[in-house]
Amino acid sequence: MIGAINELNQRHFDSVGDPEIQTRIASYEMSARMQEVAPQVTDISLEPKSIQEMYGAQPGKRSFANNALLARRLIERGVRFVELFHESWDQHGGLVGGLKKNCKDVDQACAALIKDLKQRGILDDTLIVFGGEFGRTPMVHGSQ
Repeated sequence: MIGAINELNQRHFDSVGDPEIQTRIASYEMSARMQEVAPQVTDISLEPKSIQEMYGAQPGKRSFANNALLARRLIERGVRFVELFHESWDQHGGLVGGLKKNCKDVDQACAALIKDLKQRGILDDTLIVFGGEFGRTPMVHGSQ
């Protein structure tokens, strides 16, 4: 099917010469390649246990650690921009316990990501930006 679409797009380009058609063809091809590799890239269970433990990752569960490991897998495959965020910093009760848990989740996974990128030589040409926010986390609170 992709081949047929590309052939039709190429015929259209040959008849009108619009360079946007070539851009569209390249976009479709990249999209198809991404869909082919996505299942392998996102399966962090393929990582050695030692790497999973370094991050604190547990395949099949939702966690910042799993996302940090996924970020490394994306970066090493050429994804140019990856964003990680950890929500639920807006503690009102249980402040000490909540902050300790959040810091542990983020600290271990971030340290592992930096160490892993460095060991693989990826850190040499990767920019890491850490940021924070002050106030409420907008994605946690409903509109009022």
